Amino acid sequence: MLSNWIFENIFWQFEVRYLCYHLPINKNTKIPTIDIIPYYPDCSQSNFGPTWHTINDDMQHIDPNTLKAVGQTIIQVLYSEK
Repeated sequence: MLSNWIFENIFWQFEVRYLCYHLPINKNTKIPTIDIIPYYPDCSQSNFGPTWHTINDDMQHIDPNTLKAVGQTIIQVLYSEK
C-alpha cells in the first residue's frame, strides 16, 4: 500500500472528473496504464504544472526526485506482484 511507502508525499489519488485519453487503451485493449503527473494545486495554468501539455513539456522539466520515486515504486511493484 502506497500510504506506507517513503514516497507518500509524492503520490496522491484523485477522482477522475474528466475523460482521460488513457481510458480507451484500458477499456479497448485491456492494457493497464497509469498517469504519472506531478500535482501543483496552486498553479494557475494547470494543476499538473505550467508546462503540462505545452511545447515545454519535456525531460528538462521533470523533477529528478519525482522520477526517482516513480522508478523505485515501479521496481517494487514489479518484484512484489504475483
